[in-house]
Amino acid sequence: MKVKSLVTLILLSLAFSCMAQKTSPLVGTWKLVSGTMSYKDSTSPYDMTKMESMKIVTPTHFAVFSKSSSTGDIAHAGAGTIKVDGNDYTEIITYATGTGNKYPIIAKFKYELNGDRWHIKGGFDQYILDETWERVK
Repeated sequence: MKVKSLVTLILLSLAFSCMAQKTSPLVGTWKLVSGTMSYKDSTSPYDMTKMESMKIVTPTHFAVFSKSSSTGDIAHAGAGTIKVDGNDYTEIITYATGTGNKYPIIAKFKYELNGDRWHIKGGFDQYILDETWERVK
């Protein structure tokens, strides 16, 4: 599936699910401000000068998009359903760019919300993400 078709499908899905009542303080649009990814024994900081990422969270779904800062091309997109229980946030990823992915991918995080800053830490398999997102107003 082409990236534009995937993005259109994700946006339409989110538009329909936005009609549900806001039930979580995580519902909204978020911009990634910092992060690291660890895999096995290696940790790499995100280079925020090379990419921009947005995450949209509804009461039931999420979508995330990353684009190249230099070209504006979509570098990554993913979407699926969410579960929020206390400070546990889970993404059940059912759509994503790339090849070789086996779905669903279940990414589990602990989260903290401080005003308009959302910090998540967790991941899937041997990938650990430590990210800070800022609410878009």
